[in-house]
Amino acid sequence: MKEAVYSFSNSSGDKFYIRLAADSDLFLSNEMSLFLKDKDFELWGIYLERLGNAQKVAPVKLLNKVSQLIATFFIGHPNAILYYQCDDISEVPMSFKKKETGMSVQEYRNRLFTNMFEKIVRKMNISVVDTPIYIDACGNDVYIHLISREKHTDIVKIISKDIHEGFDK
Repeated sequence: MKEAVYSFSNSSGDKFYIRLAADSDLFLSNEMSLFLKDKDFELWGIYLERLGNAQKVAPVKLLNKVSQLIATFFIGHPNAILYYQCDDISEVPMSFKKKETGMSVQEYRNRLFTNMFEKIVRKMNISVVDTPIYIDACGNDVYIHLISREKHTDIVKIISKDIHEGFDK
């Protein structure tokens, strides 16, 4: 498996790791994995990990750094499509209004990821398509993003269909 790992710390001593891994064979059908390989595409998963919680809320500057590292990786891999699934492992600080409306942690992270990535690609003048995938997995909301170049949207539609079919099984 190919992977790229970036790490950095904030001023409070929390450590952050961004791992991008070409691991689509873990969740796509065998047919889809072979199709992507045949077409010379790679689906890279984005994994974020934080060690430490001295600074409770991740500041915008740190989120911009994460987005910029991902965007830089994307620029350097012309046949890459990126995949990110928003998790709900830990709570996130959100406004009372958002909590009151019943917004889930995954939905909040989904919106945050979309907004941050859109901001950085505009800043870096990159033309990308962020294709959100929503799946209701027996009452558990699953938010997934496929990030691609505009010219690869047909491939993304095929990948999206494969993901939906995998969750339906």
